[in-house]
Amino acid sequence: PSLLPRHRGPAPVANAILEGDEKTGVTVMKVEPKVDSGPILRFVGIKVGPWDTTGALTKRLAEIGARLLVETLRDWVRGLIEPIVQDDSLATYSRKATRGDGEINWAESAMEIGRKIRAYDPWPGSFTTWMGRRLKVLEADPLEGGVGDPGMVMKGRGGVVVQTGRGQLALRKVQPEGSRGMGIGAFILGRPEFIGTRLGS
Repeated sequence: PSLLPRHRGPAPVANAILEGDEKTGVTVMKVEPKVDSGPILRFVGIKVGPWDTTGALTKRLAEIGARLLVETLRDWVRGLIEPIVQDDSLATYSRKATRGDGEINWAESAMEIGRKIRAYDPWPGSFTTWMGRRLKVLEADPLEGGVGDPGMVMKGRGGVVVQTGRGQLALRKVQPEGSRGMGIGAFILGRPEFIGTRLGS
């Protein structure tokens, strides 16, 4: 599920989101001993949406890939496909996320954090700490501007926002430890003291 030779390796979908790729896709290739390096038989590109998560994008790519594989096999046995050798100089490599990758570093930019939240959905998920307990951030939007220390929670033009190293992150949906996911409005309703606190410390 990538446009080879970009994002060879075990986690191409998540890495496409992490890298801010505007386009990804599916490639059918011949298998060779070196990972994802075989000649390309067919490929299809699609746009990466601004709200795409790894889970949602993987599902779309799987559906496209299933159809593409059937078409490719049909044309391959008919001798209608000329394999294209990959250019190794253009290759990039993806890596599998670890559980610790999901912890939010508020010193990073809002754009980087927003990409990670989408890339690590559904696994390992993105989280921070508040009042000594884990708080998952399920949905959030990066915003430009804002002043304050990274991790500070405040009311802003985007609703409830967290200051980052560059820009702000507007929280949309969170999940407190031991509870279900909920919209930020419902979360704040029962926890007004959330505003003015600092996350991750």
